Amino acid sequence: MFLSRTSFKTLVLATVVSVFLQGFAVKAEQAKKYETIIDVSLTSEGHLNGKVVNVSQEAMSGSEVIVTQGSTEIVRTATNENGEFTIKDLNQGVYKLTSADGVGYFRVWESNNAPPVVEQGATLIAERQVVRGLAPAILIGLIATAAIVGGAVAIANNNDSDFGDEDEVASP
Repeated sequence: MFLSRTSFKTLVLATVVSVFLQGFAVKAEQAKKYETIIDVSLTSEGHLNGKVVNVSQEAMSGSEVIVTQGSTEIVRTATNENGEFTIKDLNQGVYKLTSADGVGYFRVWESNNAPPVVEQGATLIAERQVVRGLAPAILIGLIATAAIVGGAVAIANNNDSDFGDEDEVASP
């Protein structure tokens, strides 16, 4: 059994759009997988010191800082008037710190086990920005999708086809 011309075109269009959309999903997943982890040393007392700043490097006072490990929230604290915070009694491990639209991933080391090159504190940069238009990748994706759909519609409306007319009855 053969597909009708319309069914075949619909199938091709659906396949092309599906492959196109899957490309965006794969790129987003890859970006999440390869986020940068920064090595940071605890103080000799086992505390993690840090600071929250904006993109201009100005201190963000009163910002809430949330520390998670995997999906478990470990602790919450707030920055002081200088944008600084301290997390007490933190164990060695990998943590996600979130504050004021800033996110950082940190591998926290005990001071006596830290590698030679580590940061002495965690710095989070609040990247709160106003977006006034579509991101270039989204805009390109919309244009490409419109071109694909427009091309499929033009082909579907074209009566010159190698498949012949569906309503024709073959004569012996």
